[in-house]
Amino acid sequence: MKTQTYIQVTSPCNEDWNKMADSEKGRFCDACAIQVIDFTLLTDHQVLSYLASAKGKVCGRFSTEQLDRGLNDTSVKKKKVWQWVLTGFTSLFFASKSFAQGKLEKQLSQASSLTNNKHEGLKDIGPSSITIKGKIMDDATDLLSKASIVEPGTLNNVFTNRNGDFVMQVDVRTTSVLVQANGYDSRVVPVSMLNNTDTIVQLKKSDTTRNTGPDVFDKNVLNPNIIMGGITNYTEVEKPAPITTFVKKVFNNAFFKILPNPTANGSLGLSIKQAGTYAVQIFDNSSKLVHVAEVTINDKGQVAHISLPTCVSMGTYYIRLIDTKTKKEYVDKMIVQ
Repeated sequence: MKTQTYIQVTSPCNEDWNKMADSEKGRFCDACAIQVIDFTLLTDHQVLSYLASAKGKVCGRFSTEQLDRGLNDTSVKKKKVWQWVLTGFTSLFFASKSFAQGKLEKQLSQASSLTNNKHEGLKDIGPSSITIKGKIMDDATDLLSKASIVEPGTLNNVFTNRNGDFVMQVDVRTTSVLVQANGYDSRVVPVSMLNNTDTIVQLKKSDTTRNTGPDVFDKNVLNPNIIMGGITNYTEVEKPAPITTFVKKVFNNAFFKILPNPTANGSLGLSIKQAGTYAVQIFDNSSKLVHVAEVTINDKGQVAHISLPTCVSMGTYYIRLIDTKTKKEYVDKMIVQ
């Protein structure tokens, strides 16, 4: 069955991204002593590739569009052995059939080349990378040293020197790079502009002044479309069944109860009849996954408490409970008032 990977950051971080030190693939958070990966410019495939190779805790910076939805893996799947065998036999069949014709065409082509006194060499396949260069300054025309230029596809980066200059090799397919510096708003700059050391890219100072008194400063308010924090989980979830299928399973559910149901206080309890570890998935009335969690039940009838995210508003939802060991699935309907 087809699966999709969902990413959740249930506890966004309030640290200031612009005050973090640059690191190889993002920035370094001194408060947590961890590298924060900037996923905002990456495609779904690039995000999935990074997570597949990551070890331990992952802390990242995401756009809201990247969270709580199924990521699409656009990678080319490897052919199975039988597909390679079939491809080989097919190619041999057509190769033998067209061998004579191909040989004749090659001879005619060589004859034509000799007649015109021209020599056809190997075609230039072109470079795999290009060089970009420029100068980074602020809006007061002060040179910015230690500003970083990041290639989104690979997360490779370089820093400007004391004169604000940089030179960098990027993939020829790269169309834009991210320019950033501590205390300044980041900019996405087209590669086509960065072809001369005299090219100037200006960064504006970040507006981080807020009259909030002694309260905690929520940096994410400055850009509500950016969320930063540790990834709660990133797990493959089976593609949701249509609501009609969910409804059929509701009538057969006697394995767990939702307490209370309806619920209205942003949290709920799940009374589960059997001990074990369970994946909890909450879908809205259009089969969109809105929340995932994992609970462990040690005693029969124990109640597990789940905190609902703010995106869960009034309406009808379906909770899918999956036994992580047996893979058995149970569904029940929940009303949020």
